[in-house]
Amino acid sequence: MNASGGTTAGLAPINGAELYCEAKGAGTPILFLHAGVADARMWDRQFEEFACTNRVIRFDLRGFGRSGRPPGSYAHHADAAALLTHLGVESTHVVGASFGGAVAINLALACPRMVASLVLAAPALGGYEFTSAQVQGFFAAEEEALARGDLEAAAEANLRMWVDGVDCRPSEVNPEVRARVKEMLLATFSRPNAADAVEAELSPPAIDRLPSIAVPVLLIVGDRDAAEFQALARLVAGRIPKARVAVVRGAAHLPSMENPGAFNRLVREALSGNQLSPGSGA
Repeated sequence: MNASGGTTAGLAPINGAELYCEAKGAGTPILFLHAGVADARMWDRQFEEFACTNRVIRFDLRGFGRSGRPPGSYAHHADAAALLTHLGVESTHVVGASFGGAVAINLALACPRMVASLVLAAPALGGYEFTSAQVQGFFAAEEEALARGDLEAAAEANLRMWVDGVDCRPSEVNPEVRARVKEMLLATFSRPNAADAVEAELSPPAIDRLPSIAVPVLLIVGDRDAAEFQALARLVAGRIPKARVAVVRGAAHLPSMENPGAFNRLVREALSGNQLSPGSGA
């Protein structure tokens, strides 16, 4: 990894893969885990702001963005834990969005000493099966578009579902956010991945183990997100002893990009009440 302008960036050898990682700043560490419709670039506004006061770390999950996905079995939370060890971090606050939220939860369950607190933006959850017509319809539309090789249509289905949100037309959404998410989606859709790479599931799954999470947890949802994701955030909060929910008005599934000011304030407030010594491997 190379250092430039205070940022350390590059490919790190993690569990048999080369994962793209960036780290910046000093002090209490924060690990950012991106959504499945994005890569580490979704955290641009958070990365720069929090680097002024913290050591911030972000990386492209295996098979996303600039990170490869070689053959064999893997687990995203195990990659995150190995990366933290590689960087000399013993304990960190973790901020995860959507699929990255599920990875964050798994990391807290598998490696509890590594996680000081969680901020989960519209998290997915291991072992949870989506049942709403809205979410199932999206999955079907994306799968059909990808099966016929229409990456533009697959990207548009994602944008309509996750960026535009409920009852909102594309013209009403920040065009920069829409373009940025599309860029990240197409980068991931276009990259070659080993067909025999297999993601290992946490066992028992996270949905059955939420009460064992002892750290403070803040769940953030947008009021224009899919109803099932809003309900899932409340389900998670109801099963974790030290969890609460905050709502970002006018945001859909990616509040950190749609309203970074409100999102960053919520994260800052959560972390200010969950102090972690800067000496914890930072």
